[in-house]
Amino acid sequence: HDSLGGEGMYIGSTQQANFAQHKIVDISITNNRVLRTGAEGIQLGQVSGNSVIRNNVVLFTGLKWRTAFQPAQDHNTQIAHREGVTTVTRNIFVGTPNFMLNVHNISNSGYDAGSDNPLPSDGIFFRHNLVGATRRAGPMLKNAYAAPAGYKFEWANNDFFGYRFSYDTV
Repeated sequence: HDSLGGEGMYIGSTQQANFAQHKIVDISITNNRVLRTGAEGIQLGQVSGNSVIRNNVVLFTGLKWRTAFQPAQDHNTQIAHREGVTTVTRNIFVGTPNFMLNVHNISNSGYDAGSDNPLPSDGIFFRHNLVGATRRAGPMLKNAYAAPAGYKFEWANNDFFGYRFSYDTV
């Protein structure tokens, strides 16, 4: 999949407050190859339920990082999580100018704001991934709203390589 004009996959909005957003419930993104994208390889928003990102290869993303259609559209993979458990396992994320993984929890104050019910056992779990070759940094984890006590950003048995800051190079 070559997508030099934008994201390889754009599923669910990554916008937040004051927008009516539908949840993306129990999504499974499995066994894909996303190569040479202009912006993110995978951009996934409004995730809830029991979702899985597994056995994907996401290589050489954000190739239009100096001329992207919008600032900060140059990560390898972006996940905006609302509630439930999202497991990211056995993927290969390689090559991007910005953060390899831009991960944040979000809330929704749009039309179905009362439907969110994050539990203390909710979170995002990264296990057994290969992550590397970036011009900036590895994962960016952002607690974008006051998640309940116990909410987890878990990292286990991942391998990281090839980090060299040069994002500001002209």
